[in-house]
Amino acid sequence: PNPLLWAVDEPVEVTVTSPAQFAPDVRHWLGAPATESTTDDTTTFTYRVTNRAGLRARLYQLGSRVSLIGPPDVHAELLDELSMMAGE
Repeated sequence: PNPLLWAVDEPVEVTVTSPAQFAPDVRHWLGAPATESTTDDTTTFTYRVTNRAGLRARLYQLGSRVSLIGPPDVHAELLDELSMMAGE
């Protein structure tokens, strides 16, 4: 089962983008998206997430192949966790 869907948090719609060449990697690590579109060599994915920690773990695995677009509170959580890990 996909850890992004474990019932830990309230459901949230999360949007990420990736260069189209890495779209298969995003699908592999994040699973099948609710929506997906590609324009100008960039693929945009929308996921329904109920486990934010699981999402962050998978985003770390993807690294620079993916960008978290929103929502703002999920983006802020990611930045806060990265700051904490960096000792800031």
